[in-house]
Amino acid sequence: MISSFASDTQPLEVTVSRVTSLTPGIKEFELVPGAGLASLPAASPGAHIKVRIGNGHWRAYSVVNHEDSERYVIAVRLCGGFSEGSQYLHDFVEEGDVLEILPPENGFALAEQAERAVLLAGGIGITPLIGLGRKMKALGMAVEFHYLGRREDDMAYVTEV
Repeated sequence: MISSFASDTQPLEVTVSRVTSLTPGIKEFELVPGAGLASLPAASPGAHIKVRIGNGHWRAYSVVNHEDSERYVIAVRLCGGFSEGSQYLHDFVEEGDVLEILPPENGFALAEQAERAVLLAGGIGITPLIGLGRKMKALGMAVEFHYLGRREDDMAYVTEV
């Protein structure tokens, strides 16, 4: 999917402060404010950011952490020849690199008044739900989490849920 953005949305420069292999096919990237930025816009639970990849296109990745103006954490599953974004991030992006991103957007509205929630995730689809689940628990909600994957050793954050 090639993403576009409104002309009044300005890209932000971030620095990759940490790259961690979560599984053989999933890497976690920690992004911190780049030069000239004191902080990052806070990402609400379930939000995503768009990252400019090597060919100039934008790819959306869920922000795993939330309500943190110091850093964004994204997890990216390597999709082989199917996704230029994941291939680029896995093969070329290292600690210290500078990336362009667009500020967080959120299509998941958290119903904070709910007493109970059931969250269903499959594979890398866990990433937006981690932040939502953390927020729900902090609000005192009863959270039931169902997480499926092909193999447990390829499921990011499985020990957290």
